[in-house]
Amino acid sequence: FYDCNQCSYSLHEECASLPRKLDHVLHKHSLVLDTSPLDDYDAMNCSACTRNSNGFRYKCLEEACVIREFHIEIRCTLIPHLFTHKSHKHPLYNFVSYGPEAMESCPICKEHVGYFRLHCIECKFVMCYRCATIPTEIHYKHDEHPLTLCYGGEGRVDDDGIYWCEVCEIKIDPEKWFYTCEKCCTTVHRLCIFGSSYYMKVGSTFDRHGFQVKTIPNNSSTRLICAICEDRCTYSVCYTLLDQYEWRDKALCS
Repeated sequence: FYDCNQCSYSLHEECASLPRKLDHVLHKHSLVLDTSPLDDYDAMNCSACTRNSNGFRYKCLEEACVIREFHIEIRCTLIPHLFTHKSHKHPLYNFVSYGPEAMESCPICKEHVGYFRLHCIECKFVMCYRCATIPTEIHYKHDEHPLTLCYGGEGRVDDDGIYWCEVCEIKIDPEKWFYTCEKCCTTVHRLCIFGSSYYMKVGSTFDRHGFQVKTIPNNSSTRLICAICEDRCTYSVCYTLLDQYEWRDKALCS
């Protein structure tokens, strides 16, 4: 990787070699690589997968573009036009629809597929970009083995035939994807692993809900309490409030 001798800036060799311009099947205009840091939370939402990310992205600079502020994170650009996934036997194709199909539910996560999805022309199966871009294997700090992605109904259950999430201690819907370790009988919600802001850079500062916040890892023994919902933040990152002394022991959920 590349590392700056004057500051803490580091960059993977692959990221340093990204093309400055990109033509992508999801958008009719050429996209330009944007490496500038973002300071507005509302602008960090990827147009394809809807996840929040403040890393490199590609965006459209055409002033006459009818799709305002189209931008796509690097992970989503790596999905090829002809995509294969272990969970489905047929190839999937990138598909764009601004009609009522955008309100359809992804059969995997049960969320809206949105304008951009992966579509099977043989059986009409659809997959959203959120599901297409999550890893099939991850390392979890509370398990010595890697967790593997289960495509519904494959993990271990307790004596009552119920899956329980190790993070939130809430039942897992066996029809949805989740992560599991077969050796340790560990099962975790996909959302509890990623949340909506898993790819936010730790240490970055920006504006959210009118507050200046800083991204921090949520890995302390005591979870911080959210200043908005007043629940404990359970996701992998959360946001501390800057210049808010009265809320110094609180945070914002990611």
